[in-house]
Amino acid sequence: MLIVFTTLSSDAQQRQYLSGKGPSDAVNWDFKITAGRNSGYWTSIPVPSNWELQGFGYYTYQTDDQDYKTNPEIGFYKHTFSLPDTKNKYVRLVFDGSMTDTKVTINGKPAGEVHQGGVTQFSYNISDLVKEGENLIEVEVSKPSKNTSIERSERSADFWLFGGIFRPVYIDILPVSHIERIALNAKMDGSLKIDAFLNQAQSGQSLTAQVYTIDGKAIGKPFSIKMGSSLESAALQSKISNVKAWSPEFPSLYNLKLSLMQGGKTIHTIMQRFGFRTFEVRDHDGFYLNGKRILLKGASMHSFRPKTGRSLNPSDNLSDVRMMKDLNFNTVRTPCYPPDVHFLDLCDSIGLMVLDELPGWSSPLKTDIGNVLVKELVIRDVNHPSVVMWGNGNHRAHNAELEDAFLKWDIQQRRPYKNAAKTEPWPGKNPGRFPLINTQYYPTYAELTSRLASDEIVMPNETLHALYDGGGGAGLADYWKAIEDSKIGGGLIIWALYDEGIIRTDEGGRIDNQGNKAPDGIVGPNQEKKGSYNAVKEIWSPVQITTEKLGSTFNGKIDLINKYTFTNLKQCTFEWKYIRFAAPMEASDGYRTLKKGNLIGPDVAPGKNGVLQIPTFADLKQMDALEITAIDPYGQQLWTWRLLPEDKRDYLARFLPNSEGQIVKQDSTDKWLFKSGNVKFKFSENKLGPVAIQVDSTLFPISGIPQIVAEADSGIYDVKPATWHQPTLKKQGGNMVISYQNINGFNNLIWTVMPNGILKLDYDFTLPKGKYYYAGVGFDLPEIAVKSKRWLGEGPYRVYKNRLQGTSMNVWEVNKKENIPGNVYNFPEFEGYFGKWFWARLNLFNNHTIGMATEDDLYLGLLKPNEGKQPENAAIHYPKNSGVYFFNYLTPIGEKWKTPEEIGPAGQLNQINQDLKGTVYLNFYGDKGNAINGYNVEIE
Repeated sequence: MLIVFTTLSSDAQQRQYLSGKGPSDAVNWDFKITAGRNSGYWTSIPVPSNWELQGFGYYTYQTDDQDYKTNPEIGFYKHTFSLPDTKNKYVRLVFDGSMTDTKVTINGKPAGEVHQGGVTQFSYNISDLVKEGENLIEVEVSKPSKNTSIERSERSADFWLFGGIFRPVYIDILPVSHIERIALNAKMDGSLKIDAFLNQAQSGQSLTAQVYTIDGKAIGKPFSIKMGSSLESAALQSKISNVKAWSPEFPSLYNLKLSLMQGGKTIHTIMQRFGFRTFEVRDHDGFYLNGKRILLKGASMHSFRPKTGRSLNPSDNLSDVRMMKDLNFNTVRTPCYPPDVHFLDLCDSIGLMVLDELPGWSSPLKTDIGNVLVKELVIRDVNHPSVVMWGNGNHRAHNAELEDAFLKWDIQQRRPYKNAAKTEPWPGKNPGRFPLINTQYYPTYAELTSRLASDEIVMPNETLHALYDGGGGAGLADYWKAIEDSKIGGGLIIWALYDEGIIRTDEGGRIDNQGNKAPDGIVGPNQEKKGSYNAVKEIWSPVQITTEKLGSTFNGKIDLINKYTFTNLKQCTFEWKYIRFAAPMEASDGYRTLKKGNLIGPDVAPGKNGVLQIPTFADLKQMDALEITAIDPYGQQLWTWRLLPEDKRDYLARFLPNSEGQIVKQDSTDKWLFKSGNVKFKFSENKLGPVAIQVDSTLFPISGIPQIVAEADSGIYDVKPATWHQPTLKKQGGNMVISYQNINGFNNLIWTVMPNGILKLDYDFTLPKGKYYYAGVGFDLPEIAVKSKRWLGEGPYRVYKNRLQGTSMNVWEVNKKENIPGNVYNFPEFEGYFGKWFWARLNLFNNHTIGMATEDDLYLGLLKPNEGKQPENAAIHYPKNSGVYFFNYLTPIGEKWKTPEEIGPAGQLNQINQDLKGTVYLNFYGDKGNAINGYNVEIE
């Protein structure tokens, strides 16, 4: 067996892992389980892991199996390990997490009492139980807890319930007289207080402390204290000059070296990383970090991976933290249980504030066991500068009687805030003791603004439920503006970061999100970016550009706002490019750079407006957009804007083929049949558009009959049949024009057959006055016919009326792949609503292409989106058929618990009181490829 030792300090302290540090280096232990899959016999299992993901027991969501009392899942572990000579040493066995009741024996003898509680760290003194050489550890882990309070609080919850030793297990070998742990209170002004807790300290010993920079340079003088009458603990304090305060923007860290000394000899030394910072909750005001008011912005995050459950690798934690920083979060809430200690280390070093939560979902822990778990939570996490508040249980799990325990173990006296569901009375059982933080979940916009008019700090820490493609980004701009504008806004925490879908090895490896219970993330279970991802990133960018378009006299000045708390924009950089977008028929996607450069940001203090001066471009007519990317002091891109000129570019000219000198030919025997280039258009005197479109020998699958599509708040708009009026047909230059009036809801509908296979459609129609989700015109198109799309428009993600952020103008190309919310994850989605666009090409499976272009402010709709199982208020209002649509008005979308109208001004339905009109150009081209499903009938 490989023995791994890690030196923790300058003395002889050693750490030996009995498990891996995560699933990737897990160590196999002997294992047997009593119930479920692969039960009843000895085999092996990797440690750490959740046993369900290794093929054992039952998959359980929300409540343990109903028969757990009579047939519970109990896992038995055995493992042999070797130790050096530990005589005159203190040997500590540590479990970072084991679900849920854990009984440990060493060499056949109990290590201590059964530990109850699955997600907090616990340890045993096994000095008298181990020997030099081979030792045996046996662990009995019961998935359900015999403690009814823990069972209700931890395991009757709206998330996956796992079993097993899921976090690392290790042994620390220490001197008998040693520093057991320390608690630090390091303020922004450099003041430092240390509580040191000792094991078997002796009279005459002393403690000496020295602070170092991360690169090892001593700062300040060493300070010490001699042991007094108490040998169990000691307090030291000092003040260090010229420290750099910790914040999410500048996560400055230091090391504290604390040595236990006797007679000039070092007995034991520990190193503790920490940061100087002052976090305050000011009553009737807000949150302050280092004297500056700060808004907390982020999401709730379960510790989760679909293949390994709650057992994570260090690389998983790093990936999570980097992703949240990329989203421009400054905060993460760890709901229902504390995260891995390594995760908090990363939050310290990369810069994320953490709301660290006591185990519990909807039922409060009883005070006796709650006091035990509060202690385990706080003493593990007390020294992390990233931890700014404690969550006293989730939802209805708040127990006011535990507040004393948080303060007892926390030298920094951080506030245990109260989570609250909407139905609970406020402020709860213990009003007046702490500054009031109104965290009540999922407020409507009206409820939010009403609370912001009170005098309580407002921070909904579960809101904008990100079910499928609904919450998260939809409504966020409205909610965030209300919080920013308020004197008591504290921040906003989205629910949630991840879809918590696990891979079901018993069901062919499918992702199981328990219907619509677990797919509630900004990203999918494997960090697949949904449409809300970039919307959140743009809205929460600490740099905001307010210039919307470039005027004809553009002089390079770009208006911006600095929304940082501590960063001057001169500490940031900006990349700029003048670009020209690719043309429809070019092989390349994206754009061509005409001129580019880099700039140091302007001198703009936090919270102030300023101007970024971009070098001008000599020939503005040649460029299509100015691209600007803001980059933070560490090289992370905050957001990229593409600003278009006010005057229209020649996008339409690039789309339309050259038809100089060409005319549309009318058939000599059928006046409704026209030949334009290699395209035939067959119209009918009793149909509203072309009844067939043929290129070469292939019929196109798109219906040429336009239809009005609209959905009012009362339901789908149904066009009333009208008396048929014969269309008019006339030649106009080299074109043929077919005009309809007052037919099928249209006031006017004009087809212009142009040379080189172009159809121009002009339409206008009138809807009954009222509120509508969407309104426009469209054509049926079978989903099976489409292979990919390429377009110049806002993309690549789809949009909604209340989630227009997160896209940018470019030439995008996306292949059509299946996307089923909460089941099949392929992003960006192919179907649905897309933002402002100029031209688009749909590539079909017969090697032909449908082109579209417009100069109007229309939204593009493609095929028909899958809205997922039971989308509730996040349902996508969309026409019933698969097709191509041109929308004058775009639908908003809701989140799981709230309708679109409830989540802000942008979520209100469209009030339509005027005629709707638009102009669209259609192009049909391709080669003589294979036909689609028999669409190869000649137009006669």
